[in-house]
Amino acid sequence: MADWSLEKKNPSSSKPLMPYLRLQLHELTKLLKDVIPVGRELLEGIPTDNFREPMFIKVSIFERHINRIEVLMPLLKQWEKSRFVEDSIGLIIRGCLTDVISQFYIEDVHSKVKLCPSPEEDKYLEVVASLLADHIRTGLKHTKALTDAGVFTRKHSMENIDHWRTLYSPYFKNEPVNYDNPTKNVLPKPYPSASQIIKLIRNSELLKKFDLDNLYIGYFFYSKYEHFGATTNSLQNSDMNMLFYLMMDSFTYILLSCQLLSIHFEDASYKYLKQFDDDYLLDVKRSEKLFSIREKFVHVLNTNRPAEYMDPI
Repeated sequence: MADWSLEKKNPSSSKPLMPYLRLQLHELTKLLKDVIPVGRELLEGIPTDNFREPMFIKVSIFERHINRIEVLMPLLKQWEKSRFVEDSIGLIIRGCLTDVISQFYIEDVHSKVKLCPSPEEDKYLEVVASLLADHIRTGLKHTKALTDAGVFTRKHSMENIDHWRTLYSPYFKNEPVNYDNPTKNVLPKPYPSASQIIKLIRNSELLKKFDLDNLYIGYFFYSKYEHFGATTNSLQNSDMNMLFYLMMDSFTYILLSCQLLSIHFEDASYKYLKQFDDDYLLDVKRSEKLFSIREKFVHVLNTNRPAEYMDPI
């Protein structure tokens, strides 16, 4: 049996953030802050209803990114002075990276669509539906587990399943409900896990130029914050300089996600949007600011980057 002790979250007890990285943190935080008004302006110009599934996902993920970046601003300011917020920052970043990985997979599948209709478009729409249906599949599994545990009565469980079937009818097969195994009634195929997606898109023609390895490293690193275990305490109290680069590398992918999403917003054809406001085109070019912000962010982050932090883990 291992001996365990708690590591006190005192910056002086471990390698503190180097002075020049404090300056970089201020500069990078300012760039992240600049993303917020740009993102809000883009969102304000997009219609809020009558979306088809692909655009609904894109707009929703983009809004989640902007919301989370805004929440992180005071935490990043506090982080250099107090490591007590390290795990909170990590949890938010983990949520962002989960969305990034899903979106990148959808982007990769979409990049193969050259004609509409086509088998490639069918595959794209199938993947989009499977992402949205993933919550339904998981929810039905939990409903069954709660029923088996006696938390739900069978009557309550059946009513809950029927309610979901009414709310999300496009994602259910047109057949009698199997209340003993309700996931069999879900129409879309299961959405792949993050580990499966990593294998699928690591060498994607669309994405490989962005070098996704640190995205996966960050995703799995912050999973130890989300699910407590043997490594959680030591990771949260690691060398602050390593944590700085891991954190900021993660933001480069979140900003890349915002960039790729903004491209769809400025596409005047809006193939997957049922309604489109022509006046929106007058404002949508402000999305180009996101490209400029990310370029500056990457440049600042990698200026004078020590060799030992080229690969944070």
